[in-house]
Amino acid sequence: GRKLLGEFRSRFVAAEEGPRLNSRSLARLAVEMPELNTLFLKKTAKKARKNLAVQIVVDCSGSMRGKKMELSMQSAAAMADLLHRLAIPFEVVGFTAGVKTREYGHKSLSSYRPYGAAPRRVINHPWTRSEALYFPVFKSFNDTLDTARNNMAEGQYFAGNNNVDGESLLLCANRLLARRETRKIMIVLSDGAPAFHQSGSHGYGFDTGSRHLKAVCHKLETIPNLELYGIGVLDEAVKRYYRRWVCIQNLSELPIALGNLLAGDDLAFK
Repeated sequence: GRKLLGEFRSRFVAAEEGPRLNSRSLARLAVEMPELNTLFLKKTAKKARKNLAVQIVVDCSGSMRGKKMELSMQSAAAMADLLHRLAIPFEVVGFTAGVKTREYGHKSLSSYRPYGAAPRRVINHPWTRSEALYFPVFKSFNDTLDTARNNMAEGQYFAGNNNVDGESLLLCANRLLARRETRKIMIVLSDGAPAFHQSGSHGYGFDTGSRHLKAVCHKLETIPNLELYGIGVLDEAVKRYYRRWVCIQNLSELPIALGNLLAGDDLAFK
């Protein structure tokens, strides 16, 4: 985090013209060792971050219950803290299916449910889900970091239901694409394949859901200015869907991958 902050932080460098005097060069001038081209300093930044927005998407399905969800929320919180310090706009959204808004004490997490509870057919795919999609918004772009921390601390309670990954990623991407920033990064924390109840069937949509997720990932990866990354949580299943992916086994593996990514280097992702 400190390294990345240093890359983005404004600084003064030697220049022929600038608003500030270079005291070090002035001292050399006094002992007849002039460096006339470095008598002044100008303000510059190594990297720009004004046109960057980040969306963190967390799989809240049943297979994420326990250690996986705990690691996901810890990772999301770590990323949120760094993005906040860098003043980069970001949001943290979860996705699952077949649940209603849950109340915890005096508050509940906000939800994003554009389709309500009605089943919806995905175009060009021969299946219909029989469950409503549910999106707990742990932090919107306008929420404070304190609000995000409290919500992510309760994130483990949302794991335990099904997941329609392809359709969920499309809806989350629409939120991100509505932003004005020119560079948009979508990071998905997940452990496996889609699983949901199909309409008129007692089975789960493993095959059709997986094909749809692959198609969605390919579509999103071809959108200009949108970068899609999959982070496998204790599982490498993300490599079947995301072109750029990495698997983490503990929180200490996250900073290098994330720091390089924000700095414009995605080599940590396979």
